[in-house]
Amino acid sequence: MPLGRPEAEKPVLRIAGRIGRSIQHTIMLVVLLCVIVSTMVVGFVAYNRVRTGAVEEAKKTLVVEARLMSQRFRSIYSYMARDLKMLADMPPIQGIIRSSRNGGIDPLDGSTEELWRQRLATIFTSALRQRPNNFQLRYIGLADQGREIVRVDRTQDGAGSVVVPPQQLQQKGNEFYFKLGAVARSGRVVFSEVTFNREFGQRDPRNIPTMRGVLSIDDESGQRFGMLVINANYAAMLHDAFAAMRPYGHTFIINGQGDYMEHPGGIGREPLPLELHGAYTRTPPAIIGKVLDSTQDEEIFEDEQTVSFVINNDEGYGGFDDRVSIVIQVPKSELYAKANRAGMEVMMAGGIVILFFVIGSIFFARAVMIPLSRTAIAIVENVTDGLILVDRNGTIERFNPGCERIFGYASTEVIGKPVSMLMTPEKLERHKDTLLRYEQDGVCDLIGTTIEVEGLRKDGQEVPIEVSINQLNLNGRTKFSAIMRDISERREMERVKTEFVSTVSHELRTPLTSIRGSLGLVGKMIPAGLPGSVYQMIALAQKNTNRLITLVNDILDFEKLTSNEVKYEMETTIVQNELRQAAELIRGYADQFSVKIELDLPPQPLQIVIDISRFQQILANLLSNAVKFSPAFSSVTIKAVADGGNVRISVMDHGPGIPEEFQAQVFTPFSQADSTPARKIGGTGLGLSITRKLIEDMSGDVGFETKANEGTTFWMTFPLTVAEIVDVPTIRRADDIRLLGLHVEDDADFASVLAETFKDMILLRHAGDLASAKTCLQAERFDIIIIDVSLKDGNGLDLLDELPDNSHAAVAIVTALEGDYSDPRIDLVIIKSKTGAGEIQDKIMQLLLRQRQSMAAAARG
Repeated sequence: MPLGRPEAEKPVLRIAGRIGRSIQHTIMLVVLLCVIVSTMVVGFVAYNRVRTGAVEEAKKTLVVEARLMSQRFRSIYSYMARDLKMLADMPPIQGIIRSSRNGGIDPLDGSTEELWRQRLATIFTSALRQRPNNFQLRYIGLADQGREIVRVDRTQDGAGSVVVPPQQLQQKGNEFYFKLGAVARSGRVVFSEVTFNREFGQRDPRNIPTMRGVLSIDDESGQRFGMLVINANYAAMLHDAFAAMRPYGHTFIINGQGDYMEHPGGIGREPLPLELHGAYTRTPPAIIGKVLDSTQDEEIFEDEQTVSFVINNDEGYGGFDDRVSIVIQVPKSELYAKANRAGMEVMMAGGIVILFFVIGSIFFARAVMIPLSRTAIAIVENVTDGLILVDRNGTIERFNPGCERIFGYASTEVIGKPVSMLMTPEKLERHKDTLLRYEQDGVCDLIGTTIEVEGLRKDGQEVPIEVSINQLNLNGRTKFSAIMRDISERREMERVKTEFVSTVSHELRTPLTSIRGSLGLVGKMIPAGLPGSVYQMIALAQKNTNRLITLVNDILDFEKLTSNEVKYEMETTIVQNELRQAAELIRGYADQFSVKIELDLPPQPLQIVIDISRFQQILANLLSNAVKFSPAFSSVTIKAVADGGNVRISVMDHGPGIPEEFQAQVFTPFSQADSTPARKIGGTGLGLSITRKLIEDMSGDVGFETKANEGTTFWMTFPLTVAEIVDVPTIRRADDIRLLGLHVEDDADFASVLAETFKDMILLRHAGDLASAKTCLQAERFDIIIIDVSLKDGNGLDLLDELPDNSHAAVAIVTALEGDYSDPRIDLVIIKSKTGAGEIQDKIMQLLLRQRQSMAAAARG
């Protein structure tokens, strides 16, 4: 007979060969398509992301610019309101009221009405000097058709001021702003619409566009007496604001009446003249009408040529005109130029990558798949586990040597036959139901699962197996594969372990407990006068009984832990309280060894989520070990610290340390450094293994550090539920386009004021010390950093060395200490004692604007 493979085996090999070649070609095609598609998708996504990112960055710059300008223009109204309220609190205001109603003499101090008027004129003169754009200050009474009481005008050359004599004072009862102030709510500043100034009922030939701030004045009984009025050159105010801001984009400022001033944008360019509603000298741009109709706080308008960002502010003072709208307009070509350029570069790079990977994938697939196919067949044939392939009708198509060892059949005996021949009668019924359900609705609930079943061997014996079932699609045909493992030995081991644990539980635990109780009674009832050896033998019996009970309990705990049968009752607790309790519980045991228990705990409460009873069991294990291995008259220290987002708990002794050769087995069950029968310190060798499992089950970590003849420290960490180390940062929404700032300041009140001041422009994080600030700098990139020099844990200037090399943040020093701040990394220095609150705000705003203009110029370049 010629040598060769059995005839029944050849079709199997031919089928395997065809499957292998089919898989090889399919994988090559799939790899090639995946490379092409994934590269194109990645390239397209990258293109859009880069383009979108560039556009969003440009828009963000636009938004920040508009917000900064809005803040500046809004201050026009707030400064005027503040000045009016300050003047209303001056003594001459009420002094004039009292003296005018008492025959010209103030009943409080005897001052005459004329003297009070002179004092008020002096105050008005000083106030005009502080505000160059204000050209007139007046105190107007309701009596005599609104006659002016005190009036100070700026001279025509603008260099000085003049007090208007009584004979030239005018009646303003018919003026619209007088009527506005006469009915305004007490203490509330209102603003007039912008008109040309009028004198003696006629238009002032200087043609000054005038905005008037009006504050009503009541006497001490609450009756309306008159009003304070500030006349300001509205055009000059807007012009100065533009000069301070130097906008880079085409900018408009529009009030609620439709008056607007336009700046063409760019350094060195001047704004166009003010245009008043109803008297436009040129056709207003279309954006003016859109803004006046706008009802949103912020809006973006786009047309074919431009993109306009609008911020509408209503100060809420009342009157005709306290709404300010800021519009920054840029050409779309400028906004999208960088984005389009970056996007094209990404697409070109993506095309090159596609070409490279297409060529590479062809060669790679050919080089890898041929040997891989051969290797896969060899693995299937030689794998220890059983591998069976079945078609959708339940017919066996493949049966590897692992299956032959499990079931006792040769592959030639089962290939082409139903898989039901390998099943017990009970399993066979379920198999029929599964096939019927799969035929009806195409669903098989066993796919993707691992189950334990009883298989049927050739000799008729049942064999326990673990089966993992999966569904395949080969050449358009549905197949089912199953990986099988004989678990007879595992079942036997589990049976033996279960019997052992049951024996320990019922046959050892109960009698040992009875013995311990009996020995305790004997010790109490034994009469006095017996030989000392009797007492010694009873004590020895009690000691060894306790050791046996500890051994049994440790074995039972270890079995439950390894079987995942332990149930944890997790709750939040304060670490310090639990450590103090554990120290008290162990002190009696430590006294037997002349060892002192010490606590090193922080004052700040540290909270963790644990099972408290299991946590105390962990501490008891670690502390008892530390006490046992500590020399007499030494100490064991329990320490807790906050470590990042965790709590680190340490138990430190001053014993001999752990031998180097045993350190790798510290947490191994039943392991002890001294395992000889003559060892001095007893134990089961399970305590540390149980401890580690309990800690890890409660989401903790454990380890140790040791030095010979110096001692050992066992530590464990648990997640900190309430972190008090760094201020909890405000969650930043995805659509929040404000600047991100860091304020390093140990005065929490000042930090709160600054955060509130800039809340519309900056999301300002607060760090109260150097350590917190360093943590913030590592976690986020900031646009502005405001630093106080004097901090409780060091010098704030040390943070300059913590800034990353590619940091674009503006740095402002805001401190009470004078010193040398010539470091080139510092952009602004403000000494608190020499700078008012309003000036601090203005200087920081100007710093932000300069930084944004620099970033915008770099982006356009």
